[in-house]
Amino acid sequence: MNQELTLAVSSSFEAAHHLVNPTAFNEKCLKLHGHSYKYTIFLKGKIQDGGMVEDFGAIKRYIINEITKLYDHSDLNRFFYNPTAEMLVLDMAWRVEALIEDNSLKVKLTKIELAETDNNRVIWESQ
Repeated sequence: MNQELTLAVSSSFEAAHHLVNPTAFNEKCLKLHGHSYKYTIFLKGKIQDGGMVEDFGAIKRYIINEITKLYDHSDLNRFFYNPTAEMLVLDMAWRVEALIEDNSLKVKLTKIELAETDNNRVIWESQ
């Protein structure tokens, strides 16, 4: 079957950080604090012979579990000098693309939505 579909898989992690570049609006973010991050990755691919684009179990095992394990209960300042949601989603996209390739998954990353709070999110989309 030549039909392409997009799969969306969501998860979450808890992490701490503090911003280091002050602005007029982020004074409280300069102090160490935490967030309950929620994210959804969007993967596009063709339906394979077994009727699936990719097994959700494989996506969870090879991508979701690895991303969550990396960031969960961590201090994001150890990954980034100034760990904004924008920097985090860029890093996540790079890591997800590498995990797709390393595990020979038959999908392409098209989008990641990362919510730092219920009201604030950043969206990465492939070009």
